[in-house]
Amino acid sequence: MLVLALVALAPTPAGAQVSAAAEARLKLLNKKAMDEYDSLEFEAAKAALLEALGVAKAANISSGATLTETYLHLGVVYGAGLNDRLNAVKYFTAALRISPEAQLNPARATPALEEMFKSAQEKIASTPPPPPPPPRGPPFQHTPVDEATTGRNVQITARVATPGVVKVVLFYRTVGSNEFRQTVMRRTTSGIYVGVIPGQFVRGRAIHYYIEAQDDVGERVDGHGTATSPNIISVQRGRVIGPVPPPPPKPTKSSKVFSIGLMAGAGFGIVNGGESEHAHPQIDGTEKAVDINPGGAMAPFHVAPELSYHLNDQWHLCLLGRIQVVNALSAGTAVPGKTATEPSSNISFLGQARAKRFFGDGAVRFYMAFGAGAGQIRHRIPLGDYDKHAGTPNDRVDARVAGIGAFGLGGGLSYMFSSYVGFALEVNGLILVPDFAANIDVNTGLVLSF
Repeated sequence: MLVLALVALAPTPAGAQVSAAAEARLKLLNKKAMDEYDSLEFEAAKAALLEALGVAKAANISSGATLTETYLHLGVVYGAGLNDRLNAVKYFTAALRISPEAQLNPARATPALEEMFKSAQEKIASTPPPPPPPPRGPPFQHTPVDEATTGRNVQITARVATPGVVKVVLFYRTVGSNEFRQTVMRRTTSGIYVGVIPGQFVRGRAIHYYIEAQDDVGERVDGHGTATSPNIISVQRGRVIGPVPPPPPKPTKSSKVFSIGLMAGAGFGIVNGGESEHAHPQIDGTEKAVDINPGGAMAPFHVAPELSYHLNDQWHLCLLGRIQVVNALSAGTAVPGKTATEPSSNISFLGQARAKRFFGDGAVRFYMAFGAGAGQIRHRIPLGDYDKHAGTPNDRVDARVAGIGAFGLGGGLSYMFSSYVGFALEVNGLILVPDFAANIDVNTGLVLSF
């Protein structure tokens, strides 16, 4: 704390003295940290080394053997003490960026630490050097964020004065996610651009992020980090770092506003008994409807177009149609002396307004759907040998109509091949009244987003 106060208050001619005091403080904190490490007090060792980084930042120390040693010690504490490979590699990489010749202390090296250190060396070797600053305007200024707390918003700031910049975009993702989310950073009156990583995405072990300053056609002019070499924020659990951030913002709208589902499927249901939809020839020459026993029946092929409006990434409001064509009456074997009844086809329509709740943020997401609507479903029912005529089999098929009101609950899987085209597979349960039936449809098809 004394060093930080000196940094803030000391006049410019005393800068060398402040730097020397900061170096001495860094060495003291490193010694304290490794004493704690040797006593197996790993959290205390980590706290001392993170304090050392704060001292270095306040004194504008960005290179040198002491800072390199601080990063190496942090890698040892995280890797061997806290069993946190991700942070160990991060801090070993930071040490190698300052001094490519840096090496682990042989007295503390273990096979696991040597493997982590080798990974950091390979990362340095595979990362191209940063491009030179643009010749025009001041450079892009950004101080990377190193740590965050689970569930808390993370504020990212940058100062941008490069000519030709129209907007500054923050890209972020959780470790394990395939795609970066993005948000346009807001410019304040002081010229600082501010962006927020919502707390709902601050989870897991770490967050990747980078910043792009873009021109009027969306091309990168300047920035900090890239998609292949992003900045890394370590996510800590149960410890608040810095001031409590503001509440999470309202969910942002999805980049796509509408989607159209082109699906088809088939169903199966439980229907009430009653009379068949059509009249059938009887042995006595009359025609009448046939009694149908309650039970299960198929609802054959249907198409199910759907139009969805995306309130945000999690909630969609949808209109689902169900168009079914049923060959509801087949002639079978005619009664002697009677002309066989001609087959007839019936079309059933059902419409449903429903809401979908999606879970996850990758290309593959599960969802639940619930809603209500109106219409009819026809279940195709074989009538069996009901006329008992001279042992002649009868293969007549009729339908049982259910509806007018419909209430639905279901769920499914969505897999987006790209930002515009995907695949959906869902199971949709329906209860129909007052002509009762309980029906389950299985639908599958393509989804087009725009």
